[in-house]
Amino acid sequence: MVRKCGGLPLAICALGGILATKRADIKEWKYIHRDVASNINRGKDGGVMGILALSYNDLPVHLKPCFLYLGLFPEDYAIPRRKLIQLWIAKGFIPHTKEDAQGTLGKHEYYAELIQRCMIQPDKYATSLSVKRTWRDKTCRMHDLMRDLCLSKGKELNFLDIYNHGIDGTTSSNDTSRRLRRYAINLTDEPRFGLDFHFNNSASALRTLRGPSFRRAAEPLMKYQHMKLLRVLDLGDLYLQKNELKMVFELIHLRYLGIGGLLRQDKIPSSIGNLRNLETLKLEGDTFLPETITKLVQLRHLEMKVLEGKISHNFRIENLMNLQTLSDIRAGKWIRKGCFGKLSKLQNLSVYHTSRSQADVLIHEITNKKSSSSSSFDDQHQNPIRVLELRLTGYFDNKIFDLLSCCNNLHRIRLDGRLDGGLNLQKYPPNLSKLILKNSSLEKDPMETLQYLPNLNFLQLAWAFQREEMVCSTKGFPQLQILNIEWMRQLKKWTIDQGGMPCLKELNLEGLEKLSMLPEGLRFITTLKKLTIYGMPTIRKRIVREVGEDWYKVQHIPSLIVREYD
Repeated sequence: MVRKCGGLPLAICALGGILATKRADIKEWKYIHRDVASNINRGKDGGVMGILALSYNDLPVHLKPCFLYLGLFPEDYAIPRRKLIQLWIAKGFIPHTKEDAQGTLGKHEYYAELIQRCMIQPDKYATSLSVKRTWRDKTCRMHDLMRDLCLSKGKELNFLDIYNHGIDGTTSSNDTSRRLRRYAINLTDEPRFGLDFHFNNSASALRTLRGPSFRRAAEPLMKYQHMKLLRVLDLGDLYLQKNELKMVFELIHLRYLGIGGLLRQDKIPSSIGNLRNLETLKLEGDTFLPETITKLVQLRHLEMKVLEGKISHNFRIENLMNLQTLSDIRAGKWIRKGCFGKLSKLQNLSVYHTSRSQADVLIHEITNKKSSSSSSFDDQHQNPIRVLELRLTGYFDNKIFDLLSCCNNLHRIRLDGRLDGGLNLQKYPPNLSKLILKNSSLEKDPMETLQYLPNLNFLQLAWAFQREEMVCSTKGFPQLQILNIEWMRQLKKWTIDQGGMPCLKELNLEGLEKLSMLPEGLRFITTLKKLTIYGMPTIRKRIVREVGEDWYKVQHIPSLIVREYD
C-alpha cells in the first residue's frame, strides 16, 4: 500500500489515518488494499486524489458533514478549533449530549478523529504577544488537495457552495439558482468591480451563511429578511448598517451569530432578545449591550471584544442559566452578589476593566459555585470553572490563589493588574497548567515561587517584575514547555541552574532591553526547539552564528528567530 502512494507524503498520511482506525486484522487490511488499488486508478494527481477520496469514503456517517463543513473556510485559512466545534454544534452535527462533563470542546472526539485521519492538520500556534496570538487561539488547516476534495464532494452533494471574486472582477462558484443550504463569501477586500451577489430562490433554504472578511461594504450585500431558516450566520469583520442589524435579529432560528464590525456609535437594537434559540453569540467592536440579551436563555457562549462598549445597568447575567463561556466582557453593575448563583455550567470567565471590589465579588461567586454536570458523588461538589481571566484597574487581593485553590478544574489563569503584597502561592488551584501575569509590579523574583507549581506547562510574564535579577533553580519548572518573558525593563541578569526547565520547548523573549546576556543554563536544556528574541539589540549581537559570545548557549536550538522593531 505504501508503494502505491508513490512516495507522496499526504497520500501516505491519509492512508495511515485510515489504517489507524482499523482492527489489527489481515482481512480488514486486505479490504483497504483492494480499495486503494481501485481508487488510485480513478484518481488524479498521480493517484493521490483517489486515496484522499478513499479517506472520505471511510469516514463514519457522523463525521462526513463535519468534514464537508470545513470547505466553507478560505484556502490556507487558520480555522479556530473552538469556533469550529461551536459551529458543528450549532448545525446539529454534534448533539449537546456529546459534550463531556466539563464541556472541554477543544478535545472533542470528532475534532480529534479528523486529525488522527489526517483530514485536518493542527497548527503550531504562535505564543508571542507581538504576533497577536497566544496559546488560546489553537487552530487547524486543510491541505490544498484535501480542501479540493472537500469542495468537490460538497458541491456534488449540494452540501455547500462558495463565492470567490477575483481581482479582475471575475467570479466563481456563484451558482445561486440551486436551493443551497450552506454558503460562504470568501472575499478579503471589497471588489473594485462591484458585487453581482444574490441568492434568487435559494435564500429561503439557507441554513449557514459565512460572510466576507473586508470591513465595510458600500451597500448591503444580502437581504437577510429572505433567510428565515438560517441557523448559522458568521459575518466576520463586515460592518452592518442599523437596518441590517434589525433584519438579522428577526432570524429567530439562529443558533450561532458572529458579528465583527460594530461601530462605536452603534447601539445593538433591543430586538436581539428575539433570538431565543441562540447558543453562541460573538460580538466585536464598540457598542452598547442591551438588557434584552438576558432573554437568550439558550445561550451557552457569549464572547465579546468590545473595547469601549458598555452594558445596560439592568443586565441580569443570572438569567442565562445555560452559560458556559462569558468572555472579554466589560465589568459593570451586573457584577453583584449572587449574580452567578444559577450559572452552574459556567466554565470560562474573562472580565476586563474591573475594580478591586468587583474582582472580590467575582472571586467569591466563582469559589462558591458547584457543578451541575458532575456524574459521581465524589465529583458533585467540584467547581466547574476552568478558565479565569481578570484585568484590574487596581490591586488584586494577595490571597487570590489561596481563594481559588478550591477550584479543582481551574487550569488557566490570567491576572492583569498589580498583586497587593506580592505573589502568594502557599495554596493554589491543584491543576493549574497555564498562567499569565501582566502588569503585576512584583518586587520579589516571581521565579522563586512559580517554579514549584507542579503542573505548569505555559507561563507568560509581561511587565510583571521590577527588579534586576531572576533565578530558576535546578529542579524548577518540572513540566514547563512554553515560557514568554516580556517588557521587564529593569532585568539585567537571568540565571537558569543546570537541571532547571527540563521540558522547555519554546522560549520567547521581548523588550528585555537591559538584559546583558542569555542564561548559561540554556545550553543544558536539550528539549528547547524554538527561541524567539524580539526588540533586544544587545542579545541579537551576542548570538551571531559562530562568533557571538552567547552562540554556544543556543547553537543546539533548531529554530532561532531574531527580530527588531520597525
